[in-house]
Amino acid sequence: MSNTLSISLQNDREDLTKVNRALTEFLTPIELSPRINNAVNLVIEELLMNIVQHGYEDADAHPIDLDLDIDTERIAITFTDGGVAFNPLALPRPDQSRPAMERIENGLGINLVRRIRKAMEYRREDGKNILKIWIDR
Repeated sequence: MSNTLSISLQNDREDLTKVNRALTEFLTPIELSPRINNAVNLVIEELLMNIVQHGYEDADAHPIDLDLDIDTERIAITFTDGGVAFNPLALPRPDQSRPAMERIENGLGINLVRRIRKAMEYRREDGKNILKIWIDR
């Protein structure tokens, strides 16, 4: 059996609060371990914040779609936005020889997501970024 959630939001920090509430309501009845629940929340928070902060070159409102599909073995999270093309898979990994505080601005959130996920794919289609992430349950 599969549980699905689709949320449409704007590139606005206030919408992130709405997403957190909807996500809590959706995930509460699903029996995920605390570790997996935290991982799902972290991935969604990191990537949505990244889209909101860096995805658009103007201050206009733009739609972002978030889709979750949870089955017995895996969680699929899909982010779709019309922002500037950005392939997080092409982002270099942080230089571990540098002090941590110097690495903060260089995609640590993306690299944290890389460590959590089972698989990740990116494509640019019809002017949209589509990023899909799988996490094992």
